[in-house]
Amino acid sequence: AWPAFARFCQQHRGHIVETLAATTVQTTFADRCAVVLPGIAHVAEQAPAPLHLIEIGCSAGVLLTLDSYAYAYQGHARLGAANAALTLTTEVIGDPSRHIAQIARRNGLDLRPLNARDPQDHRWIIAQTFPEFREQRRQLATALDIVAQTDIRMVAGNALDTLPAILAQTPDPVGLFHSVA
Repeated sequence: AWPAFARFCQQHRGHIVETLAATTVQTTFADRCAVVLPGIAHVAEQAPAPLHLIEIGCSAGVLLTLDSYAYAYQGHARLGAANAALTLTTEVIGDPSRHIAQIARRNGLDLRPLNARDPQDHRWIIAQTFPEFREQRRQLATALDIVAQTDIRMVAGNALDTLPAILAQTPDPVGLFHSVA
């Protein structure tokens, strides 16, 4: 396989170099929402009103639409709408908060946020899913379709520079998070 790959890279060197100079690696998996949801739910339990989410390192905003998915936590009742386009399954340890928080506003901060409505960005993020991760690729494609239909304010730049202004413009209660795969 290596000779074919090396040949491909040599034949398309210009395009590859141009792509790498203009983009960043943006990997994300929709199933990360199943892990983030209990923390967001816990914060929402403490809040008197719907949360205003701010995600640092949001990529295309898949985690910012966590309230649009259904969840099947092994050994617990399913959460979310019965007709949800995407159901995420995971195990839970302990007894974390298991409900879907009401979300008011969604803000995503990223050095180079991707636009789920842009076919090129959509293809780029899907292309970064390992080929053998077929189910994760399907989930991500479905999640990106949901993100494309959701009002999310995306802000490009370093969060150290952009976060103070976003916080100043966002009413309470705020759910601020960052996740790492």
